[in-house]
Amino acid sequence: MAIDENSQIASVGAIGNQGAQQMEVAYAAKMAAVLTQPMGDMTTKLVNEDFAGDFFKIGDSVSITKPDVNSVKFEFGEINTGKILAGNTADVGTNGAAKDARIKGTYAAFTKNILTIDKYAKYAFAVSRLTKAEERWNEASGNLALEAHNLRTGHNLLTANMIVNDTTVGRIGTPEAPIELATADELFTKVIIPAKTKLRVAGAIASDGHITYGSNPQQGVNDRATVFVPDNAYNLLLTSEYFTRARGTDLADKRVEGKSIDRVLGMDLEIEACLDPNNADLEHKVTITDAAAGVMAVVIGTKNLVTRASKVLPPDTFVSHDRYADEYHGLEIYGEKLVEPKAGVVAFIKLPA
Repeated sequence: MAIDENSQIASVGAIGNQGAQQMEVAYAAKMAAVLTQPMGDMTTKLVNEDFAGDFFKIGDSVSITKPDVNSVKFEFGEINTGKILAGNTADVGTNGAAKDARIKGTYAAFTKNILTIDKYAKYAFAVSRLTKAEERWNEASGNLALEAHNLRTGHNLLTANMIVNDTTVGRIGTPEAPIELATADELFTKVIIPAKTKLRVAGAIASDGHITYGSNPQQGVNDRATVFVPDNAYNLLLTSEYFTRARGTDLADKRVEGKSIDRVLGMDLEIEACLDPNNADLEHKVTITDAAAGVMAVVIGTKNLVTRASKVLPPDTFVSHDRYADEYHGLEIYGEKLVEPKAGVVAFIKLPA
């Protein structure tokens, strides 16, 4: 059946009819699918949406409550002597109360973080009515996918910027005094190894992963860590002994050519180019406060590090006032907060000259 392009043109962008409303819902679903699609980026690997269901509109907030570990008393001791071996009721090595005495309890204390829907992301584009009807559909759909990718890239940049400048997150080196690497191997030995150790000691990647628990039953446990490095640091790391030992052997070829190149010390390995503020090829990159010349960041962490809640509103579609085109305007509202500093480590480095 031939397409009546004139009738199609008249219906596109009409507000209020059922077909247009269905298209808007489909467009919103398409945007949301791209924004939430699992990828090898910070949105997937360092951000959770455990509290997203608690929000409905701009300005809504939720208290993320966690027990203060110091307010819960415990004690280990010797039955015969009453000597305290470990705990937080008294000094280790001293004699405690009678061995059958109860520990004096204190009221449990809680720490709170407030996450609020207080940010937005918006986009707009137009599709000419001088384009064939089926091509207009493809252009609208393709542009919506592109805008969703733009929003996702923007989220990753803002998340990276928040993490690298948050001084409550564990650090290796500082922006003013970075770890100056002399060889590729030092990226592995001076950054990746101690970063994993910090996460393990903090409990972020312990076997049970119980760094996170709180008032929201949806709050998840994430104990798989990811290493995000700028592209130049990634190139350097691949020349380290960790990846090149016994090069030329079948084992080395399998490690470098196979999927294991995407893992290091049991952690995922991903490129995040925006972590290098010196990258002249990038228009948008992180700003590291008080950084010395040539400093870039490496971020290691789990999904417990940052929480985000967002809602993609159906795009508004209407006839342009100054051209023969249909305009598409969209909005995402969201809130984001770094809620568990122990679930991340930031290393500040300078690559070999």
